[in-house]
Amino acid sequence: MVLAIIDQFFIDFGKKIGTPADQISFVFCLAISWPLGFVFKMITNATVRHILSIALGFSFQFLIYRNDIIFPLLMALGVYFGIKVLGRNKAFFIFVFCMVFLSVFHIYRMIVDFGGYNMDVTTVLMINVCKCTSFAWCYKDGGVSDEKLSASQRVNKIEKLPSLLEYMSFIYFYGNTLVGPACEYKDHINFINRQGDYAGNPSTFLGSLGYLLFGFINLGAVVVFSPTYNSQGTISAEYAAKSFFGKFLYLMIAMQVQRCRYYTAWLLGTASVTSSGLNYNPSGKNIFERHNKIVAVKPLEFERNDSIKDKLEAWNTASQIWLKNYVYFRIITEEEAKKNPKKATFASNCTFMVSAFWHGFYLGYYFAFFWMFLAQQVAKSLFKMRAKLRWIRDPVGYAIRWVLSTFTVNFLANTFCLLEFGKAVTFYKNWMWIPSIVILVSFIFFNFVGTGGSGKKREAKTTEGKTAQEAKKEN
Repeated sequence: MVLAIIDQFFIDFGKKIGTPADQISFVFCLAISWPLGFVFKMITNATVRHILSIALGFSFQFLIYRNDIIFPLLMALGVYFGIKVLGRNKAFFIFVFCMVFLSVFHIYRMIVDFGGYNMDVTTVLMINVCKCTSFAWCYKDGGVSDEKLSASQRVNKIEKLPSLLEYMSFIYFYGNTLVGPACEYKDHINFINRQGDYAGNPSTFLGSLGYLLFGFINLGAVVVFSPTYNSQGTISAEYAAKSFFGKFLYLMIAMQVQRCRYYTAWLLGTASVTSSGLNYNPSGKNIFERHNKIVAVKPLEFERNDSIKDKLEAWNTASQIWLKNYVYFRIITEEEAKKNPKKATFASNCTFMVSAFWHGFYLGYYFAFFWMFLAQQVAKSLFKMRAKLRWIRDPVGYAIRWVLSTFTVNFLANTFCLLEFGKAVTFYKNWMWIPSIVILVSFIFFNFVGTGGSGKKREAKTTEGKTAQEAKKEN
């Protein structure tokens, strides 16, 4: 009866603002997590904190996904008892199990709701893959001598298998169970036990309030502008009839609105982990840095950066850390990466493929990943040529770089939102394939002709703009 009343409220409210009821319930759970964080922070008993962590996380999942929450539970229990039975050295097996488990649901979603945006449990499963696989690798590290581990691995290693209560508290922690950001088990258990970086109990109100308000500002932008500016609009006949500038302007606005969708979810999720204290960073120099230990996205850095590389590094940061620590550096060590370029390239390609499978199997994703890879390589080549482009002074130079990098990311990421092969092709046709051709030709040119620097170090300029060698001759 109570659930029926709640569901009807979400349906009615969703109709008023033109948003599906499942998305309303999703935002509701994220929003209510913020004040619950202050209550959670006041509780000192570790056992109570574990139980409350699980109960709230399980309740939020049930409110949104109902009976489908059995599947994240099966994954979590499968991982725990798999490790318990097979031992700590089966991290790779656990990784494969989790990825296959998630992939089955990605495929199932494509069968029952192809191209749809209905909320389903794959969102939770994606977060659980990050948590479960990082847990398995860290437990494996717990049986390895420190000399064979990197600094990060030594910090996060798990020497003793936690109890089922402790493990489930980590998996179901209400603050990041729906959308992340996922954290390390070691951080979670220290947080629950109020030890290590979490030994103190600083105020989290202002820090978490900033994330919350910024999240709702982005939500407002989505509600106001998404009916007019959206990815689907870029494959319409009206869009095709626009001038190139008209298409450019529409795409820039539409993708900004699309980013606001992600910002909303990630910032509200970060607000809840911040209010509870999990996001506390004692080494921070100001109020913002003191609450940025675990963040899903860095909106200001993404929007203001003028390079593709820097923009992408500010996007979905928690997942990027997971990919780096538990895919890339499990294939190659940091020292090997510096000395063995071929193996480093192989590790990068494997990381790329895992990231692609983790997201799902829509061809629109793979278009975006493929072209983004080429665009990054072109951007690296242009960076090597920066000395030849110094005649373009800032702020004009910055504006040009920002427009080009932002448009490139928007153009390529749009197929990620369109999902389907046919829609992606239609979008490319609306642009006469011109941006794609420019990227491909540039990639081929720089790889076969080079940047003109031939890899040699440029001579340093003196303050007068002369090379050191020229200055020496004059003296």
